[in-house]
Amino acid sequence: MPKTGWAWRRAATTLALTTLLAVGGCVGAEPADVPTTPTAEETPTPTPSATADLTQLPEKPAAMAEPTTDGAIAAATYVLDLYGYTFATRDTAPWRAMALDTCGFCTEVTTSVNGMVDAGETSSGSTFTVTSSKSVEISEDQWFSVDLTIIQSPSQRFGASGEPVGSGTGGEHRAVFALSWSDGWRVDEMGVLPLEESSEAVG
Repeated sequence: MPKTGWAWRRAATTLALTTLLAVGGCVGAEPADVPTTPTAEETPTPTPSATADLTQLPEKPAAMAEPTTDGAIAAATYVLDLYGYTFATRDTAPWRAMALDTCGFCTEVTTSVNGMVDAGETSSGSTFTVTSSKSVEISEDQWFSVDLTIIQSPSQRFGASGEPVGSGTGGEHRAVFALSWSDGWRVDEMGVLPLEESSEAVG
Protein backbone atom coordinates (compact mmCIF):
# COMPACT_ATOMS: atom_id res chain seq x y z
CA MET A 1 0.00 0.00 0.00
CA PRO A 2 1.45 3.41 -0.93
CA LYS A 3 2.61 5.50 1.98
CA THR A 4 0.17 8.30 1.18
CA GLY A 5 -2.79 5.90 1.24
CA TRP A 6 -1.69 4.62 4.64
CA ALA A 7 -1.50 8.16 5.98
CA TRP A 8 -5.01 8.89 4.74
CA ARG A 9 -6.34 5.81 6.49
CA ARG A 10 -4.66 6.85 9.74
CA ALA A 11 -6.18 10.33 9.45
CA ALA A 12 -9.64 8.92 8.74
CA THR A 13 -9.37 6.56 11.69
CA THR A 14 -8.23 9.35 13.98
CA LEU A 15 -11.12 11.59 12.95
CA ALA A 16 -13.80 8.91 13.30
CA LEU A 17 -12.61 7.24 16.49
CA THR A 18 -10.41 9.66 18.43
CA THR A 19 -12.40 12.83 17.74
CA LEU A 20 -15.88 11.33 17.96
CA LEU A 21 -15.38 8.79 20.75
CA ALA A 22 -11.88 9.41 22.14
CA VAL A 23 -11.19 5.68 21.91
CA GLY A 24 -8.36 3.81 20.19
CA GLY A 25 -7.44 4.31 16.56
CA CYS A 26 -4.09 4.91 14.93
CA VAL A 27 -2.84 8.45 15.43
CA GLY A 28 -0.55 9.62 12.64
CA ALA A 29 0.49 12.69 10.69
CA GLU A 30 -2.45 14.30 8.97
CA PRO A 31 -2.00 14.94 5.21
CA ALA A 32 -1.83 18.59 4.24
CA ASP A 33 -4.75 18.36 1.84
CA VAL A 34 -7.37 17.11 4.31
CA PRO A 35 -10.43 19.33 3.73
CA THR A 36 -10.93 21.87 6.52
CA THR A 37 -14.70 22.06 6.03
CA PRO A 38 -15.91 18.50 5.35
CA THR A 39 -19.51 18.03 4.32
CA ALA A 40 -21.90 16.17 6.60
CA GLU A 41 -25.28 14.54 6.24
CA GLU A 42 -27.57 13.41 9.03
CA THR A 43 -30.46 10.95 8.77
CA PRO A 44 -32.61 10.88 11.94
CA THR A 45 -35.19 8.42 10.59
CA PRO A 46 -34.91 4.94 12.17
CA THR A 47 -33.73 2.28 9.73
CA PRO A 48 -34.53 -1.35 10.61
CA SER A 49 -31.84 -3.97 10.13
CA ALA A 50 -31.91 -5.12 6.50
CA THR A 51 -31.82 -8.82 7.36
CA ALA A 52 -34.01 -10.47 10.02
CA ASP A 53 -32.76 -13.99 9.24
CA LEU A 54 -29.15 -13.90 10.36
CA THR A 55 -28.35 -17.17 8.61
CA GLN A 56 -28.80 -15.44 5.24
CA LEU A 57 -26.02 -13.25 3.88
CA PRO A 58 -27.38 -9.67 3.96
CA GLU A 59 -27.93 -7.91 0.66
CA LYS A 60 -25.89 -4.82 -0.06
CA PRO A 61 -28.09 -1.70 -0.22
CA ALA A 62 -28.25 0.00 -3.61
CA ALA A 63 -26.80 3.18 -2.07
CA MET A 64 -23.52 1.34 -1.48
CA ALA A 65 -22.80 1.56 -5.20
CA GLU A 66 -21.57 5.17 -4.94
CA PRO A 67 -18.93 7.01 -2.87
CA THR A 68 -21.28 9.49 -1.22
CA THR A 69 -22.28 10.24 2.37
CA ASP A 70 -25.49 8.26 1.78
CA GLY A 71 -23.38 5.43 0.41
CA ALA A 72 -21.12 5.53 3.46
CA ILE A 73 -24.10 5.32 5.82
CA ALA A 74 -25.49 2.41 3.80
CA ALA A 75 -22.11 0.67 3.92
CA ALA A 76 -21.83 1.11 7.70
CA THR A 77 -25.36 -0.24 8.17
CA TYR A 78 -24.49 -3.23 5.97
CA VAL A 79 -21.41 -3.91 8.11
CA LEU A 80 -23.63 -4.08 11.20
CA ASP A 81 -25.90 -6.59 9.45
CA LEU A 82 -22.81 -8.52 8.41
CA TYR A 83 -21.67 -8.57 12.05
CA GLY A 84 -24.82 -10.45 13.08
CA TYR A 85 -24.51 -12.83 10.14
CA THR A 86 -20.87 -13.58 10.94
CA PHE A 87 -21.58 -14.63 14.52
CA ALA A 88 -24.76 -16.53 13.62
CA THR A 89 -23.14 -18.55 10.81
CA ARG A 90 -19.45 -18.45 11.88
CA ASP A 91 -18.66 -17.58 8.24
CA THR A 92 -15.99 -14.88 8.41
CA ALA A 93 -15.23 -14.60 4.67
CA PRO A 94 -17.69 -11.76 3.84
CA TRP A 95 -16.64 -9.88 6.98
CA ARG A 96 -12.94 -10.18 6.12
CA ALA A 97 -13.67 -9.05 2.56
CA MET A 98 -15.01 -5.72 3.91
CA ALA A 99 -12.22 -5.11 6.42
CA LEU A 100 -8.77 -3.64 5.89
CA ASP A 101 -5.75 -4.66 7.95
CA THR A 102 -5.99 -1.34 9.83
CA CYS A 103 -9.30 -2.35 11.45
CA GLY A 104 -8.47 -3.72 14.88
CA PHE A 105 -12.15 -4.19 15.78
CA CYS A 106 -12.67 -6.23 12.60
CA THR A 107 -9.71 -8.46 13.43
CA GLU A 108 -11.08 -9.05 16.93
CA VAL A 109 -14.42 -10.16 15.46
CA THR A 110 -12.68 -12.67 13.19
CA THR A 111 -10.59 -13.97 16.09
CA SER A 112 -13.65 -14.33 18.32
CA VAL A 113 -15.63 -16.24 15.69
CA ASN A 114 -12.66 -18.51 14.93
CA GLY A 115 -12.49 -19.23 18.66
CA MET A 116 -16.15 -20.21 18.61
CA VAL A 117 -15.51 -22.61 15.75
CA ASP A 118 -12.58 -24.20 17.59
CA ALA A 119 -14.72 -24.63 20.73
CA GLY A 120 -17.75 -25.90 18.83
CA GLU A 121 -19.83 -22.96 20.03
CA THR A 122 -22.73 -21.26 18.26
CA SER A 123 -24.41 -17.89 18.69
CA SER A 124 -27.84 -16.40 18.14
CA GLY A 125 -26.10 -13.27 16.86
CA SER A 126 -27.51 -9.75 17.09
CA THR A 127 -29.69 -7.57 14.93
CA PHE A 128 -29.37 -3.78 14.81
CA THR A 129 -31.76 -0.88 14.28
CA VAL A 130 -30.20 2.43 13.25
CA THR A 131 -31.99 5.34 14.94
CA SER A 132 -29.79 8.18 13.70
CA SER A 133 -26.88 8.52 11.32
CA LYS A 134 -24.38 11.11 10.17
CA SER A 135 -21.58 10.92 7.61
CA VAL A 136 -18.68 13.28 6.93
CA GLU A 137 -16.90 13.29 3.58
CA ILE A 138 -13.24 13.74 4.52
CA SER A 139 -11.82 13.51 1.00
CA GLU A 140 -14.06 13.71 -2.06
CA ASP A 141 -15.18 10.29 -3.29
CA GLN A 142 -12.52 8.57 -1.20
CA TRP A 143 -12.59 8.90 2.61
CA PHE A 144 -15.61 9.08 4.90
CA SER A 145 -16.51 8.83 8.57
CA VAL A 146 -19.89 7.58 9.78
CA ASP A 147 -21.48 8.07 13.20
CA LEU A 148 -24.51 5.89 14.00
CA THR A 149 -26.81 5.55 16.99
CA ILE A 150 -28.05 1.97 17.08
CA ILE A 151 -30.20 -0.40 19.13
CA GLN A 152 -28.75 -3.90 19.41
CA SER A 153 -30.91 -6.91 20.20
CA PRO A 154 -29.92 -9.40 22.94
CA SER A 155 -27.79 -12.39 21.92
CA GLN A 156 -26.75 -15.74 23.36
CA ARG A 157 -23.81 -18.07 22.93
CA PHE A 158 -24.11 -21.84 23.27
CA GLY A 159 -21.55 -24.55 23.96
CA ALA A 160 -20.90 -27.65 21.88
CA SER A 161 -23.71 -29.50 23.70
CA GLY A 162 -26.18 -26.64 23.31
CA GLU A 163 -25.82 -25.30 26.84
CA PRO A 164 -25.77 -21.49 27.30
CA VAL A 165 -22.23 -20.23 27.91
CA GLY A 166 -22.71 -16.48 27.53
CA SER A 167 -25.13 -13.74 26.60
CA GLY A 168 -25.31 -10.11 25.56
CA THR A 169 -28.03 -7.79 26.79
CA GLY A 170 -27.95 -5.54 23.72
CA GLY A 171 -29.17 -1.98 24.20
CA GLU A 172 -28.47 1.44 22.71
CA HIS A 173 -24.98 2.01 21.35
CA ARG A 174 -22.94 4.43 19.29
CA ALA A 175 -20.99 3.02 16.36
CA VAL A 176 -18.39 5.03 14.44
CA PHE A 177 -16.61 4.06 11.25
CA ALA A 178 -13.70 5.20 9.13
CA LEU A 179 -14.51 4.03 5.60
CA SER A 180 -12.65 4.27 2.32
CA TRP A 181 -13.79 3.86 -1.28
CA SER A 182 -11.74 2.16 -4.00
CA ASP A 183 -14.08 0.40 -6.44
CA GLY A 184 -16.16 -0.45 -3.38
CA TRP A 185 -16.34 0.23 0.35
CA ARG A 186 -13.82 -0.98 2.92
CA VAL A 187 -13.72 -0.54 6.71
CA ASP A 188 -10.49 1.16 7.81
CA GLU A 189 -11.55 1.12 11.46
CA MET A 190 -14.70 1.01 13.55
CA GLY A 191 -15.69 1.08 17.19
CA VAL A 192 -18.87 0.44 19.19
CA LEU A 193 -19.64 1.68 22.71
CA PRO A 194 -22.78 1.79 24.87
CA LEU A 195 -24.35 5.19 24.22
CA GLU A 196 -23.82 6.38 27.81
CA GLU A 197 -20.09 5.57 27.66
CA SER A 198 -19.68 7.25 24.26
CA SER A 199 -21.34 10.40 25.62
CA GLU A 200 -18.91 10.44 28.55
CA ALA A 201 -15.96 9.96 26.17
CA VAL A 202 -16.74 13.11 24.21
CA GLY A 203 -17.97 15.11 27.21
